[in-house]
Amino acid sequence: RLNYAEHVLRSASERPDEVALAGLSQTRDRSELTWAQLVEQVGRARAGLQRLGVERGDRVAAYLPNSPQALIGLLATASLGAIWTSCSPDFGHRAVIDRFAQVTPKVLIAVDGYVYGGKTFDRQDEVAAITAALPGLGAVILVDYIGTAASHPALPVPTTAWASLAD
Repeated sequence: RLNYAEHVLRSASERPDEVALAGLSQTRDRSELTWAQLVEQVGRARAGLQRLGVERGDRVAAYLPNSPQALIGLLATASLGAIWTSCSPDFGHRAVIDRFAQVTPKVLIAVDGYVYGGKTFDRQDEVAAITAALPGLGAVILVDYIGTAASHPALPVPTTAWASLAD
């Protein structure tokens, strides 16, 4: 049996202080994670997903930009034997619902918004519409990407902040 996350992280102990992941965006400084930090963050996300009931064969959907959180979420999901699917947050809610409803995710990892071309795009209304339309969705993990997650409207399922996954 092959586990993608185990395969990607298998040599992390041999080079714990080397950079494993570099994150770049239009509005943030470059960020880096070493292999040791990546393993630790994948473990925290995995534990958070487990607390939300994610098991082998379940689906985790992500409404995220290409970001460190997306890779960490993918690896945490794969480490559990669960299935990962994602859409960019520049997709409107109808397109996302069409895709995600086909796989009935147990958990949605969603961003509050993103920045492109110097313009901020708040996606809170889209996240609310997506959440309301997905049958069987049990929880949302909200990534505070543009600083508006604290003011996010109430969703029909429990919401957890990405930053508190390991708490």
